[in-house]
Amino acid sequence: MRVPKIAVSAVVMRGGRVLLVERGRAPARGFWSLPGGSVAWGEALRQAAEREVREETGLAVRAGKLLAVHEVLQPGHHYVLHVYRARARRRDEPRAGSDARRVRWASRSELRRLRSTEGLRELLERLVY
Repeated sequence: MRVPKIAVSAVVMRGGRVLLVERGRAPARGFWSLPGGSVAWGEALRQAAEREVREETGLAVRAGKLLAVHEVLQPGHHYVLHVYRARARRRDEPRAGSDARRVRWASRSELRRLRSTEGLRELLERLVY
């Protein structure tokens, strides 16, 4: 029996812009999304969000409030995504790592022009814009 994967992502803001990564692997290769990924066995959700941001962007963050639980259903993939607000601990610049092809800060208007994962724009409109 297949079961959904538990996943996390983080909304990190700086100067009115949100931190995004361009996915380098399936299922969303080439699409922009929030940094995040699967939760490891025995790992707390907030710790997973902090780890995923660090691995994908190089930024050390502190995960805070749970903003939403978002379900992602795609052919062959089912994720239950816990979306946290997170704060960068320093003013370092992000750099792509792990499965991220690129990383950037995006304004609301820039987000509209990016090829983003399904539901990302609507989720951010509801949560932060």
